[in-house]
Amino acid sequence: MSVLLMETVKGFMRQTFTPQEVVDVTFYGGQFSADEVVMAGFNCPAILIAGLGWMRPRGGERMAGRNVRVCHMAAFVVTKDADRADRMLAAQRLAERVDLALTTWVPTNAPGAVLEVASPEEDVRCENVYNRKIDAKGLALWLVSWRQCVRATVPLPQLYELLGIDITSTSVMPHQADQAASDEPVPVTHELVFQPPTNN
Repeated sequence: MSVLLMETVKGFMRQTFTPQEVVDVTFYGGQFSADEVVMAGFNCPAILIAGLGWMRPRGGERMAGRNVRVCHMAAFVVTKDADRADRMLAAQRLAERVDLALTTWVPTNAPGAVLEVASPEEDVRCENVYNRKIDAKGLALWLVSWRQCVRATVPLPQLYELLGIDITSTSVMPHQADQAASDEPVPVTHELVFQPPTNN
């Protein structure tokens, strides 16, 4: 369920900020450390979205029930500027705008969707993740984290099938007599885009 929530959050962030305000809105799958963020590929200003985990409700959240999960979400806000004060203020300003956007977000749940998404919980947290390596690259980094409930609207066995897929691909490379044999693996790129089914 958290995977579907990440897609929803990414769409919301992209819709909220213009390309001039935020160039890249993308997923971030590395370790949550400043050193790793520097290695990620993105253009600034950027919002890098990550899922930190999930748990069942403990009580007091916006949703309750057997099929509910409370997802812990995060967004790195990254800005770049030659001037340290300017990039710090830009990152702090953008982090605050992300906070305000999350606080006022009321997700639209389409009829027939496999997942119902609640508004984020009220404990949105923002923090400056200053690091000398980040600073040396002319970047400023803030972390916005929050909790958000989701509920499966289909039986869990059906959701399990919707979240999984098996792919087997076989490819035969054309033989070239003048090309030396190599034990190096052939690079392969394959992109899959999952969209929840809709009832028409």
